[in-house]
Amino acid sequence: ANIARWEGQFRDDPKPTAQRRMETAAGGLDVTVVEIAGTFSGGGPMMGDRSGPKAGTKLLGAIVQLPGGSGALFFKAWGPQATMERWRGEFDSMVSSLGPAR
Repeated sequence: ANIARWEGQFRDDPKPTAQRRMETAAGGLDVTVVEIAGTFSGGGPMMGDRSGPKAGTKLLGAIVQLPGGSGALFFKAWGPQATMERWRGEFDSMVSSLGPAR
C-alpha cells in the first residue's frame, strides 16, 4: 500500500517504479527498495511544502520487514533526479546496515 501511495505522489504517469529486493547485512532483514521518477506533486502542507509540483524528481524508498512479522520500517527520500542518483549508494548502505536491536 505504501508503494502505491508513493506512486500516487507523482503526476502524469511517473516512470515505472523500479523495485528490487535486498537483505540487510547486519541482521538479514528483508527489504524492498523502490525508485520512482517523474513530476513529484509536492510534499503538501503537512510536510511544510506549498511550492507545488517538481519536475525531474526521483524518490528512493525502502520498506524493511521486521523479524517475526512484527511490522515494518519505511524510509523515503526525494529530490532532484541527479542528486538522488548520486546518493543512491549511500541510501542503500544505510538501509543495508539495519539490524534487529540486541
